Amino acid sequence: MKTKNILLSIVAASVVFTGCGGGSSSGGGTTPPAGATDPRASVADCTSYTTPTNTTLTGSITTCTRLTAGQTWVLDGLVAVKGTTLKIDAGAVIAGKDGTGSSTSYMIIDKDAKIMAEGTAANPITFTSKKAVDGSAAAVGQWGGLTIIGNDTNSQVKPYEVNTAYGPGKFDN
Repeated sequence: MKTKNILLSIVAASVVFTGCGGGSSSGGGTTPPAGATDPRASVADCTSYTTPTNTTLTGSITTCTRLTAGQTWVLDGLVAVKGTTLKIDAGAVIAGKDGTGSSTSYMIIDKDAKIMAEGTAANPITFTSKKAVDGSAAAVGQWGGLTIIGNDTNSQVKPYEVNTAYGPGKFDN
């Protein structure tokens, strides 16, 4: 019995120490796959931004764009940021128009794009529904939200409708 316990201890110790290296100075970590590049490198840094003259946003944003404070920026349907940078100033308000199904208003930051948005406690960036801004009947589900797509190989977005009829409590948009 004593020999069996000693033998089991030796086997357990060898399993524990098998993965230990001998002091390599390679820095550890995982080696990236061959040909991998920094996904952020594909988005050019913006030296200047254009502020839209129309406060209703629709379709694709493909140039360096800045949404300023002091305006309500209204999303009308799908707004997709593609291959560029969207900068949102502290205090800006982004409101989605009411709609369901294919008429849902929402924003997607595509995998080849960047969003730079930094609100403060005094000047938060607000994403809400247009009805909440107008002071009319604001309710859950009036707009589709903001989706940021990462660089994972399976990143995908399919339109869907959120049903919160059975959610607990009161929700603010």
